[in-house]
Amino acid sequence: MMSAPSFAAQRIPREMSESRPDPRELSTRTGRIDAPGKDRDDFVRATYLSARSYPSLVRDAQQFSSLVRTKQEGDVLSAVRIIEPAVERIEVLSDAGGPSVYVDVGLESLVPLAVTGEGFVRVFSIAVELTASRRGVLLVDEIDNGLHYSVMRELWALLRRFCQAHEVQVFATSHNDELLTSAMEVFAGEDDMLGVFRIDRRDGVHVAARYDAPMQKAILGEGFEVRG
Repeated sequence: MMSAPSFAAQRIPREMSESRPDPRELSTRTGRIDAPGKDRDDFVRATYLSARSYPSLVRDAQQFSSLVRTKQEGDVLSAVRIIEPAVERIEVLSDAGGPSVYVDVGLESLVPLAVTGEGFVRVFSIAVELTASRRGVLLVDEIDNGLHYSVMRELWALLRRFCQAHEVQVFATSHNDELLTSAMEVFAGEDDMLGVFRIDRRDGVHVAARYDAPMQKAILGEGFEVRG
C-alpha cells in the first residue's frame, strides 16, 4: 500500500544497476517509492496523498515528530481543531509496532489517532504533509474524503494560510460541487491563488479545461457540474 511517498528522480549508473539490485528499485516492487532526497537547488519535494489507501500512521507519526522538533506542531493542532475543537495536544508514543500518534481531547486517557475518525485522520495527514513540504508540492486525491460539508470553508481557509506560510503549491481533486463552491468563495478576489480545472469532453476528446476568475464568478452564480 502506498501512502504519501516523497521522492526525487535520480539516474542510476549502468554499472551499479548491472552489478547489484538497487534499493530504490526494490522498494517500487512493494508499491512504495522511497528515494533519498538531495540538498540541491533544483530538487522539489513532492508528496502524494491517495484517496484509495488509508494514510500510513507510522509515517504520520515520524513526520509529526519532525515538526515537533522544529516547533511547527501548532499548525497541525489548529488544523485538526476544525474537526474536533476539544483537541488539547497531540503526542507521539512508542508502541509495540512502532511510533503511534495519540490525541488528547480532555478524556482520562489519550485517544489513538486511528480511532478518531476518517475526517480527523484526513485533515491530520494533509496538515502534517503540507507543513513538512516547505517550498514543495502536495498532491491530494479526493481531498474532501471523510469530511463533512460544514468544514469545507474552514479547510480552504486553512490551506490558503498554510500554503502562503510554507510556500507550498497544492493540487487537489474532487467530485464535490460544495467543495468547489466553498473554495471559490474563500479565494474570491485572489485571482492568482486558485486555479480551477475540469476534464471536459470536447469534439470527442478529453481535455483539461481551465476556468479563470471571470468564469469562476459565473460558476458561483449559475452552478457547475464538477464531473464534466
